[in-house]
Amino acid sequence: MQFEDIVRKFIDNSCYLTNGAGLLSTKWNVSKETVKNAKKEARKRLENIANYGTEYVPKDVAFGKNTSIVEGISADELKEISKPEGKLVKKWFNGKTWCESRSYEGADGINIDDILKNFDFNIVPTYLEKITPKNGYILSIYLSDQHIGAKVENGLYTNYFDADIYSNRMNKVLKSIIEKSVEFGGFEQINIFYLGDTFDGQDGFTVKRTHNLPQNMSNNEAFELGLDVNLKFITNVVENKVTNNIKVFCVQDSNHGGSMDFYLFKALQKVLKYKYPEIEFTIADKFIDYMTVGIHTFLYTHGKDGKDMKHGLPLDLNDKTEVFINQYIDNFRLTGNISVIKGDLHQDALSTGKKFRYRNVPSLFGSSGWIMKNYGNTKPGVAYDIFKKDSPDIMGGVIQFL
Repeated sequence: MQFEDIVRKFIDNSCYLTNGAGLLSTKWNVSKETVKNAKKEARKRLENIANYGTEYVPKDVAFGKNTSIVEGISADELKEISKPEGKLVKKWFNGKTWCESRSYEGADGINIDDILKNFDFNIVPTYLEKITPKNGYILSIYLSDQHIGAKVENGLYTNYFDADIYSNRMNKVLKSIIEKSVEFGGFEQINIFYLGDTFDGQDGFTVKRTHNLPQNMSNNEAFELGLDVNLKFITNVVENKVTNNIKVFCVQDSNHGGSMDFYLFKALQKVLKYKYPEIEFTIADKFIDYMTVGIHTFLYTHGKDGKDMKHGLPLDLNDKTEVFINQYIDNFRLTGNISVIKGDLHQDALSTGKKFRYRNVPSLFGSSGWIMKNYGNTKPGVAYDIFKKDSPDIMGGVIQFL
């Protein structure tokens, strides 16, 4: 099998990208090095297809509109041509040569004006079409720990993650919403929760800037991807007429996403305010916030903040956490059927306290190398709840990706 044939296999079926080089070299009777190089080339071309609709970056894109298109240029070559000098962050000696890392976005991390030039928001107000749900069901979708920009290194298990896979997973969430709408006869209300760590980091660091993170895109690239995908996601929920009542709730205080998450939420809020004025959009300014619908009250949080907590809220409810949540419930005089929804630990788990239901939801991203070694292979997914506002019963599930 020739090198180009292997590249074509990866492009035509991106699932092969998640397989190890050893397995594929045996399957296709080629060397591991050939498989690794073909993977690298296929990923470049898939990135170009996503960005430019072709496997190669056109020369007019790389060098300006006045240059005639003679041949393509690879994504890596384009990055080297346009790469700024950047600010030196760290310099070290690896035993053979001096190495350095640089930040290319500066302290603020992103250039909003440059990014927004790439979007046609079409902000003429569009009012939600009034549909009549048959059975009064409400759907809550929990988008947690998306970790846009994360690069999995030194993992015990395979979890390849890039822009295409992120987009595909969000499309699967949309498809599941539509399928469940058909199954339940439409929804009286859909709640979309962003539960923190939407971005993996800023400038390659967690919020406290004490933990360096392997990244596969810059701040600008990650922000642009997040804005594009999530704006399309919410727009498609509207246009598929699965409900006429959409509410969005965002957690801005998390240990990875930090300011990057807040930038995204404010951009989405501003655009949706003009595009769909009837959508209620809330950005929580506290570690825990809550919303109420019918007899149900949902406390939502990432589970670990960006400043004060050494350890986040646990996977399973314990006595200390129950006292902590009960104090919050009593302080705000919350009653009824109470649920606590949190992310952070990348796993789905359900516990019950005396006053509330306690649910940890999985990560859309899945596992990093660090998580695999400390917590095991947590599978990617998006959790949801389906319920009626006047009934205590809640049906919970997970949209699986692998």
